[in-house]
Amino acid sequence: MLLSEKELTLPEYPHFDELDGKEDLEIAAFQRVESYIDKRYCERQVEWIVDDVREFEIPLTPYEIISVEHWSNMKWNAQPIFLSPLGLEFSGCGQYRVTAKLGVGENLDVPEFVKQALIRYVNYQEQAQDNAGLSQYAVNMDGAIQESWTRSGSAAARALDLSGAADLLRYIRRAK
Repeated sequence: MLLSEKELTLPEYPHFDELDGKEDLEIAAFQRVESYIDKRYCERQVEWIVDDVREFEIPLTPYEIISVEHWSNMKWNAQPIFLSPLGLEFSGCGQYRVTAKLGVGENLDVPEFVKQALIRYVNYQEQAQDNAGLSQYAVNMDGAIQESWTRSGSAAARALDLSGAADLLRYIRRAK
């Protein structure tokens, strides 16, 4: 059972020209999208603590295992790394700490569909910021022109879905 997962270093996210002037939203979008998918496109370190499993399926890719340690006698003790088809195999019971590098290897360019998902999400969030705090809006110009909209209170939380970004990311969605 996975007890904890900590991404230990803050990555440097790539920038897309289509999002010039929206860097703050772009970083927040990358962080939100990464919480939704199982791929990492920027290098960083991660630490997993697992308990009472014989085999651990690595939840994020691409990865490179740095170390495996077993909790024994009130301290972490280095263990040999045993790779398995799903990730790692442990030699005994108890708690293990796995340290790995994510976002390593060749061909780590952000795929076009992920880039488009980020752009959709940023544009949606930018539009939502223009109307921050509003849940409904209506204007009537003597009956000649009328405009109105209503937004759910959960719209910000569902921005990945409502922007259409989640549809583009469905093939690399992280199952939890």
